Amino acid sequence: MRTTTSLTIVLLTLLCQSVLSQQNPFPAENELINAKAGDLILKSGAYQDRKAEYGILVVPENRDKAESRLIHLPVIRLCATAPQPLEPVFFLQGGPGASCLSADMPEWIHAEHDFVMVGYRGVDGSVSLDIPELQTAIPSAYPLSTASLQAIGNAMCAGFERLKAQGIELDHYSMVDVVDDLEAARSALGYNKINLWSHSYGTQVAYVYCVRHPQSIHLNMVTGASAPGWTAVWEPAMVDRQLYYYAHLWKQDSTCVKRSSDLIATIVKVLKTLPITWANVVIDPDKVKIVMYNMLFNTGTAAQVFDAFVTAEQGDYGGLAFLSLTFDLKMKNRLNAGDFALKILTSGDVNPQRDWETEMNPPNSIIGSPMSLFNWGPLKYCRFPIQTIPRIYRDSPTTVRTLVVNGHPDFSSPLELTQEILMPLL
Repeated sequence: MRTTTSLTIVLLTLLCQSVLSQQNPFPAENELINAKAGDLILKSGAYQDRKAEYGILVVPENRDKAESRLIHLPVIRLCATAPQPLEPVFFLQGGPGASCLSADMPEWIHAEHDFVMVGYRGVDGSVSLDIPELQTAIPSAYPLSTASLQAIGNAMCAGFERLKAQGIELDHYSMVDVVDDLEAARSALGYNKINLWSHSYGTQVAYVYCVRHPQSIHLNMVTGASAPGWTAVWEPAMVDRQLYYYAHLWKQDSTCVKRSSDLIATIVKVLKTLPITWANVVIDPDKVKIVMYNMLFNTGTAAQVFDAFVTAEQGDYGGLAFLSLTFDLKMKNRLNAGDFALKILTSGDVNPQRDWETEMNPPNSIIGSPMSLFNWGPLKYCRFPIQTIPRIYRDSPTTVRTLVVNGHPDFSSPLELTQEILMPLL
């Protein structure tokens, strides 16, 4: 879901791991022995040369169960430099499946507001929902084939079964549970009201927060807003529409037209005539489409994609060989796979009964919707029961004052859907 590209998410994860590996700044296990649900144990420290506090928030895994086991979530608070700071800013990172412990905010934020990052349950805390079974399950070739989707689905179910056997209550790793973790952190830190600043998937968490606990929020700012119900479901018609928009811009540039008179025709032609190898690199059309789609999330890398196709039409397939190779280098390890799947499946936005293989690859589409097919085609082979959150958290209006900042074109969070679905709820 938008707009944090797969490479950016990888870099954020590495940064987070780097921060956490430096003489672990969080409270030690022996400091948590007597901690109970709702407690936040804090420890003074520094974050990127700023005064900070590192904490462990203790929360129930299942708030509906009196004797639920407790899980631990990391919390980082960067303290405002102003003597009388304004309402704090809670940041919600994109994903899902990515860490929420890394952000680079403008200086005025840190001057006037405490800045708080609460780790996402399932990713940052004492419980990880990662499914390493998927790393070996994804075939080395044609990841969008039926055989590949079946292997991925079987591995997904095996991972869910393993997590369940460990006593993890998978239904309680939803956006509602994340929101209640944030609310627990707000309360433990002693804040009356907070501001939310969210990005991509984090904007959906922010929306749920606004519906569930509106009294706790002063202002809500969302960037790269993802409309409820659109979570990680990119329909082929929308993908085509945005590619045609780029093609329209292409035709308005005389330099581009000299290279290709019809960008869409170039893409279709090249995909039909891809060589098997180029300079000893195997060019897998499925991998090209998947990486291509992820690079279209960003306008800068989108330009690189179009350049690769135009160059390929002229006989140089080096750019597309790089895209194919990038799948193996980056896409297999881009996110915490279990958290990604469960956050979206519990939202109820993805229908497991859809015929993803057929609907995400219609015959007349330019590239279909490769990421939707890759993510949800395996559901046909993994009928694992997942409880969805109440519908009120997908279609209820909220009175919280909200600023929405979106770009166009945006392949992950299309502006049209933000206008049609999200804005009427705000």
